[in-house]
Amino acid sequence: MHRAAPLLRHVYRETASSQLRGRAARALAATDPAFAAGFAIECLWDCEESTREIAARHAATGDTRVVERLRRLAADPAEEEGVQSAVRGLSSAPAARRPADPTGAGPRGRSGTLRAGPGGPRRRARSRRFDLCQCQRLICAV
Repeated sequence: MHRAAPLLRHVYRETASSQLRGRAARALAATDPAFAAGFAIECLWDCEESTREIAARHAATGDTRVVERLRRLAADPAEEEGVQSAVRGLSSAPAARRPADPTGAGPRGRSGTLRAGPGGPRRRARSRRFDLCQCQRLICAV
């Protein structure tokens, strides 16, 4: 399963589709041990509620910005119930399952600019074309 993680990270970074990004995030949560301290944190600000819900269930809470975002999601009356219940469920999660970012800087670093992840900085421009059917089969298989 871990062999799929690099491709899924690439799909997540490169796709313009919020639904495909959500499916990639769900697959990464199941296959990538680094998801909690990486893409899960970025997913907290996604436009899709299902992606925010996955992020709320998996994001590492060692960064104060993550904790603040989770509080805002929980307090937002317009937020979807699934996201709010995922955030409320964090209080019952064991601390060992909530890894902290070892740098203490979070995904944006101490300067506030987005840090480069394992595959470089997040880009919207496509560096190469994907066979979307192949990506869809990979994501749906998880």
